[in-house]
Amino acid sequence: MAVAFGMSTSTVNHRYGTANRLFPVLLLARNGALGELPPGVVEDVHAGIVYGLGDFGRQAQRIAGLLSPDGGTAERAREILSADAGTAETVVAATVLSNLAWEAGDLDEGMRWGRHAVALNGEGVPDPWRPYPCLALAEKLLDIGELDEAEVLIKAADAAAAHREDHPAAVDVEIGKGRLLYASSMFRAARRKISGTVGRAAGAGADWTTRYGLLLLALTDLRRPDLRAACDSMWKCRAEFTGDPLVRPSFAYRWCEYLVSTIGLNAERAVETFTEEYADLLDCPALFVMDAAAAPWLVRLAQTAGDVLLATSVVAAVERLAAGNPGYPTVRATALHARALLGHDTEALREAASAHRDLWAARLAGEHLRSLDRRREPARTVEAELVAVATPHRQARSEVPERAASLLTTTELRIAHLVSSGMTNQQIAHSLRRSPHTVNYHLRRIFEKLEIRSRVELATYCLREGA
Repeated sequence: MAVAFGMSTSTVNHRYGTANRLFPVLLLARNGALGELPPGVVEDVHAGIVYGLGDFGRQAQRIAGLLSPDGGTAERAREILSADAGTAETVVAATVLSNLAWEAGDLDEGMRWGRHAVALNGEGVPDPWRPYPCLALAEKLLDIGELDEAEVLIKAADAAAAHREDHPAAVDVEIGKGRLLYASSMFRAARRKISGTVGRAAGAGADWTTRYGLLLLALTDLRRPDLRAACDSMWKCRAEFTGDPLVRPSFAYRWCEYLVSTIGLNAERAVETFTEEYADLLDCPALFVMDAAAAPWLVRLAQTAGDVLLATSVVAAVERLAAGNPGYPTVRATALHARALLGHDTEALREAASAHRDLWAARLAGEHLRSLDRRREPARTVEAELVAVATPHRQARSEVPERAASLLTTTELRIAHLVSSGMTNQQIAHSLRRSPHTVNYHLRRIFEKLEIRSRVELATYCLREGA
């Protein structure tokens, strides 16, 4: 999230529990650029980072320079990287460049700098900061559906935090685990993990983590869907931002705020709200990476309201993103889905439903396909569309229950979740980009751990235990 600091040194140190809290703000900022800073704030942040870095005073000054409001962030980051390697400042500089590229929709560059930051993350980096480059890169990998590699990085971050609950990064690692569950469409498990961590983060004074956790809770509740809970989480998140004028909300916050604000509105009013208050989101390509369903959702909403201009504008924006990032199947699937809706192309929509790695986006494509096949009127309200997408998922009760969650690995949980949703081994292999043989191996392990013998028993187990 974009952050601007305008605090005295004592306030910085009090608010973030030394400058250790400044580092996650820098490294996990979803849009890299940190907004307009009040006069003199760079000096305050410099002093705060010195407090956290101890003898690393020169590095602190250069890290603080990455917060300068004069627009030279990328240039300063490159200067740092050209001069040093393996120090705290080079890790910050590489991650800031990664975030800036990701925000601009240059995914190759974002991944390159993110991987470089992880490679530099060694003994020259203070211990409390070491988990964050892994978490920052894991966030991007989750955006593009690379769940296995993201899971490896989250485990590395956990190891860097020494698996200690009192480590400064412990709550951020747990939020990362919740984000992995969310990306796996395991929404009940994600909510349990994130909700518990938000409470810990608030108690520890980890303001940034509390805000991000509340945002993830709202997004999770929208997809379950539990609309009352989504509103509650979003209002709490908004109160956190309103109470701190030094923090500027990110595009992810604004997208979630928009979705929540349209609950109860018909399509025409929802489109009017978007065009009047949130149209700038079309200039945030990272939105369509973070949420594979965002572009098709907006296209369908615009079509329902009869707003051809908005529908074509969304398709143009996401197709530009896909054209600039040809090596990313998730982005291609999103663009294909949006274009198929615009052209009422059922064959392309079937292809998009199969290509989506985000299971919720795939279900949305399936709902759109059913609507086109039957020449059925699309849902007239936002909540009706959310419920329509979630209904088959709810009927299957496909999320594994808590007992299974405690026995299975994350990969096994994902496979159990997909089996319970009615997918075949071949479909699961395609979704997870594993071989059917590997899926079958994990399935046998699931059966052994849960003491069951068949896919039917697994679905029955999830229905019975999860009820």
